[in-house]
Amino acid sequence: MFISNNISLENLQNFKRIGIGFSGGLDSCVLLHSLSVSFQDTSKLVAIYINHGISKDSDLWEKKCKDIACDLNIPFDTKTLNFKDSNVSEDTLREARYKAFEEWAQEGDLICTAHHKDDQLETIFFRLMRGTGIEGLKGIPVWRKVSGLSYFRPFLDFSKKELFEYAVLN
Repeated sequence: MFISNNISLENLQNFKRIGIGFSGGLDSCVLLHSLSVSFQDTSKLVAIYINHGISKDSDLWEKKCKDIACDLNIPFDTKTLNFKDSNVSEDTLREARYKAFEEWAQEGDLICTAHHKDDQLETIFFRLMRGTGIEGLKGIPVWRKVSGLSYFRPFLDFSKKELFEYAVLN
């Protein structure tokens, strides 16, 4: 499995808990699955669903995600944001998700997200359109520390197509 082999467990062993940003979409399902098969003891892993509350189906999606995590024997946690207005910007939602991750985390924890090569290109393109400087053109880092919390994005070298192929095989 090309993706599972990309995730070096040596880099992850020193963290107390590994929170996995889990939306139930293809990318995060592949991340959750690949981590579940990489770890013999999945009790260190936690699938974290951020329920924005802006869709009438938010609770249904949450249940779907909980069921998937349960099937993989991975603990599940939900952070509910309760946005009342469905016209919230993507930037506002992203900031709220990162704040929810920070509230979930304790010292020594890690957050993994399923950002991939296509997300990377999109990020660089949007930053370029906004007139970013050289720093902004670096895109999404594989490892990042924000407010004392470490983030890891193991799929930045893989395209959405490759994630889809993994999903089909697994």
